[in-house]
Amino acid sequence: MYTTNYKGHDDVYKKLKFDESKIGWSELEDYQEFMLTIQPMISPDFGGSSNNFHQFPQSGKLLELGCGAGNISEYFYNKGYDCTGVDISETAINWAKEKYEASNQKIKFFNGDVTNLSFLDNQSFDVIIDGHCLHCIIDDDRNKFFQEAKRLLKDNGRFIINTMVVDFIGDKFKDQYDIKSKNLISTVGNQKIATRHIGTKETILSEIENNGFEALEYYFRKRNCPNSFDDFIVLLAKK
Repeated sequence: MYTTNYKGHDDVYKKLKFDESKIGWSELEDYQEFMLTIQPMISPDFGGSSNNFHQFPQSGKLLELGCGAGNISEYFYNKGYDCTGVDISETAINWAKEKYEASNQKIKFFNGDVTNLSFLDNQSFDVIIDGHCLHCIIDDDRNKFFQEAKRLLKDNGRFIINTMVVDFIGDKFKDQYDIKSKNLISTVGNQKIATRHIGTKETILSEIENNGFEALEYYFRKRNCPNSFDDFIVLLAKK
């Protein structure tokens, strides 16, 4: 099992927070692209079934895992959901609180570890969103991530994961990618640290199945650059 440095994300957020051109970890276009992608999965009005085949809750309590500065939570809050966001970066949570308290939006943000959310009650959320966090979770912690989501999600709730996948490793990451574990490995001093888990569509779907979820629908976006990773967005229900 590799060493991790989850709290290293806070160092990145400290830089992003004080860059006036930034709204969070990703660019505005990335958040907008994600929202457009999931619309057919969550709403019958956007190309989905006219009778809401996936039965995505159109209101209720929503939890964002790895919420960063809270941009996805804000989107769903504006759609009428009661939103909660969790992130391991204290800087990101403070950034989110400052932004949304200033606009009088009642979104709850907590600094916490998405693999251990014992302060949240069982089956307390209608919707859970992975805020592009899963690929940052390494090895055995990935099962903990899924099991916490399963514990927190209501039986008829829905879970969306948004992760990076790959079927070809470009030259930029070839020396960092461990094929067996599917982790990107960085060397800091004499220590090897796993920074990302970049699976394939098949391994992610297998993880979903093994952790007691069913994939209702998924979207795969192939990136054009050989040195970037592809996007895999999956709508899940508990079995």
